[in-house]
Amino acid sequence: MIKNILLVKPISEFREIITPNLGLGYIASSCRKNGYDVNILDCVKDDYDYRKFEEHIKNNSIDLIGFQLYSSDINNVRKSADIVKSVNPRIKIVIGGPHPTSLPKQSLHLSEHFDFGIIGEAEYNFVKLIDYLNGVSNNSINDIPGLIYRKDSEILWNNRAYINNLDDIEMPAWDLINPNSYPLLPHGDFVKAVPVAPIMTSRGCPFECTFCAGPLMFSRKIRYRSIEKVIDEIIYLNKNYGVKEIHIEDDNFTLNKKYVIDFCNLLNKNRLKIHWALPNGIRLNTVDEELLEAIKEAGCYSIAVGIESGSQRILDSIKKKLTVPLIKEKVKLIYNYGLRITGFFIIGFPGETIEDINKTISFSLELPLTKAWFGLFQPLPGTEAYFKLESDKKISNINWDNLLTTKGIYSPDGISIEQLKHFQKKAILKFYMRLPIILKLIFEIRHYLQIRQIILRMVGIYRKSMIEK
Repeated sequence: MIKNILLVKPISEFREIITPNLGLGYIASSCRKNGYDVNILDCVKDDYDYRKFEEHIKNNSIDLIGFQLYSSDINNVRKSADIVKSVNPRIKIVIGGPHPTSLPKQSLHLSEHFDFGIIGEAEYNFVKLIDYLNGVSNNSINDIPGLIYRKDSEILWNNRAYINNLDDIEMPAWDLINPNSYPLLPHGDFVKAVPVAPIMTSRGCPFECTFCAGPLMFSRKIRYRSIEKVIDEIIYLNKNYGVKEIHIEDDNFTLNKKYVIDFCNLLNKNRLKIHWALPNGIRLNTVDEELLEAIKEAGCYSIAVGIESGSQRILDSIKKKLTVPLIKEKVKLIYNYGLRITGFFIIGFPGETIEDINKTISFSLELPLTKAWFGLFQPLPGTEAYFKLESDKKISNINWDNLLTTKGIYSPDGISIEQLKHFQKKAILKFYMRLPIILKLIFEIRHYLQIRQIILRMVGIYRKSMIEK
């Protein structure tokens, strides 16, 4: 009988973003609603190694473990699964998240200890699987949408289903992902007030960027929570956990201007003294003066924007559907409203040249950005870019451990990974080693612990770069 469930954010070397895990929080609420005891273990936030993880498994009553599996964590989850089965082989192991969703068949092949996988949204299907294993459901294994399972020596999976009405999902189990137990810089960024909590108001992305895996998890159809439900959650977080700042983690918060303005009006009507930010990136072509005026008045102070490249040729090749002049226009418009702006850039797209990369670096310096993030292109499983590179035999036998490290797993023709790393460092230094940017960052510090955390993060990045040389 499965009664006690543990949901796990696995051990990971990637520690740049440590924030309450909404995905596991939502699944935990669904489990509770159906009468199951559930806990969440965030191995990154709690600084777990494999020894501590093994002790946790030994010292707790667990019937089933659900691992959140990103491609970069494959080996860590595989090692953790080995530990689980060595402690108690009767514990069922379920994997879910981006990697199983993108490559379902390959996911169960990763370890004989993975009993099941779930594709896409798991709030309902995870519970349906548990009901099936407990024999309390009349459904067969074929009736569980999105389930990956073994039948004899074959790996099969069912068609997935989407949750059309997001209001049907329970609020995340906030007591298991208490915002007060997480770092002051959840996105590696400065904040205005603490504690900070993430929320989501919608799921889905209708755009076709070749490099982005977002639509794989939540589909291209955008679905919204009711504004009243979102405001109720903000009030709940403020009242019960003292939350003073909200980070909206949507992929497309600004896509529906009416929704945004109605959200801002209701936020103002409730007189909530809440700061909020959009750190996950918004589409620049959705921004106009009416929208910016509304969010500014409602307490938004910071926006991240997906720029990706300063080369129009590359923007077209990745199907970004933006132009360089439009990017300039919209970033300047945001700046004129006094909002902090973080620009997201990517270096090393397929087909990119050194000239394109230098255009991106120069472009980042022309824009009135507060901060900039320069990442190396990664062929994320399931994306158009991934399948094209695989078809062209430009990638094979990928070591997913290197996905989020400076080692990288791909570089375009004519450019080595070492060269990409050089340009990445050049971009960071050129952007941040400017007096106006340094002064802006200093003036954003609100708490002495923020300085301590920044120093610790910089030391960690330095040590990691030395190990990877």
